[in-house]
Amino acid sequence: MNRVVSTVRMPWLAFAVVPLLLAAVAGSLRQPGLVAGALVALVGAVALFTVLVRRFGMGGLWMLAIPLSILAGELGAVGAGGQSGKVLVVDGVVAFGLLVAALRTGGVLEVPRAPFLALLAGLVVWSCLGLLTALDPLTAIAEIKEWVVAGLAGAAAFAWTRDGARARLLLGAIVVTAAAGACGMLVVTLTHPGGPVFAVMMKQVDLAWGRSNYLAGFLILALPIALGRALSSGTRAEGWGWGLAMALCGMGLALSASKGAMLAMVVTAVPVFAMGGRGMRRAAMIVVLLLAALVLVFTLGPLKQVMAYRLAESAMGYSMNERVDLYRLAWNGFVSHPLLGFGLNNFSVASHVLRGVDTVPHQLFLGLLAEVGLPGALLGVALLVWPLTQAWRLWRGATCTADQALYGGLLAAWAGMLAHNQVESTVYGEQYKLCLVLLAAVLAAFQRERAAARA
Repeated sequence: MNRVVSTVRMPWLAFAVVPLLLAAVAGSLRQPGLVAGALVALVGAVALFTVLVRRFGMGGLWMLAIPLSILAGELGAVGAGGQSGKVLVVDGVVAFGLLVAALRTGGVLEVPRAPFLALLAGLVVWSCLGLLTALDPLTAIAEIKEWVVAGLAGAAAFAWTRDGARARLLLGAIVVTAAAGACGMLVVTLTHPGGPVFAVMMKQVDLAWGRSNYLAGFLILALPIALGRALSSGTRAEGWGWGLAMALCGMGLALSASKGAMLAMVVTAVPVFAMGGRGMRRAAMIVVLLLAALVLVFTLGPLKQVMAYRLAESAMGYSMNERVDLYRLAWNGFVSHPLLGFGLNNFSVASHVLRGVDTVPHQLFLGLLAEVGLPGALLGVALLVWPLTQAWRLWRGATCTADQALYGGLLAAWAGMLAHNQVESTVYGEQYKLCLVLLAAVLAAFQRERAAARA
């Protein structure tokens, strides 16, 4: 999958037969217009596929399809013992690419050596041991599956992103995916039976692949990256394009009405962009203006009712009390199972006793302690902190404004993710895990590029 394909041999004989078959179908169905439209769509799809393969290669096309396939949601579910594990479209995309790669290499696939992959493998192995004490082993297995899929995608991304150009391309795919998700949130908001304000107020701006708070976490991951890409672009048109993607992510963040995500943006993106040079201070001003626009929307604009409802004393009190109960449950779970924990993602099983519903711990480190014990929590923290250190080193070592803006965006994104997960739990979504591991591969690629430049 790592080789770039320069030429594509098309099965022209097959394409000569297809129109004849479509003509026969048109004659039998007596709907020539419909078949003609299908033929045009087929030819267009083939032409587009040919152009993309020539431009990116089969490996590149596969890598770009992985984050974009998030938008398709679930593929189905596999039931066992009354439980069901979700199978997502992204699972199929990753598996198909690996199958093609295995066939092309005679069944031999090399696992690249990277610190984040080693840490992820350690977390998976320890989580498998935790099945011995898991409250619900099937739930733990389903969560382990998600980390395995993310790890496979991350290994492929690490092998493919051999230079900064490919890393930037993969970053672009993640940002485009987030911007498209924000557009989907807008459609859901405008078409909600209760009206747009009601949809935002009651946090019903959900998509097939995530709920509002989860989507907000994804958006604050992509938003600073889009800003970094905009300020590091080589042309004005490219910069405006990334700026538009950033604005769409900001719109989606407003629709999510996630207080935690917005707060995470304030405490991470603004300081990171403010501590740099002139170009970085301009980025900080852009973030401040974006946040100011969000405040105006919720105080003077059409969503002011949402702000009044979300910040009401009763709502804030319920939210805080609920989180305190969850934190206490997580700590008690760790005390009861300090070594192996009570199973990955099994906090959702344990939390059912509180209010009769399954929920996540809403605190990253307490959740890890409860679910995988102290050794597993240390592995999980190391897995999530290693990319932060790489982003910091890249940012501090940047020698030009463009690199400083790009690496600052990555640093703000990762720091924002860690800050947001102190009050929410976005890492329990497979799509989110996938993007985190892809970003870790991108950071490793930039580090390799810098090391090669110094050699």
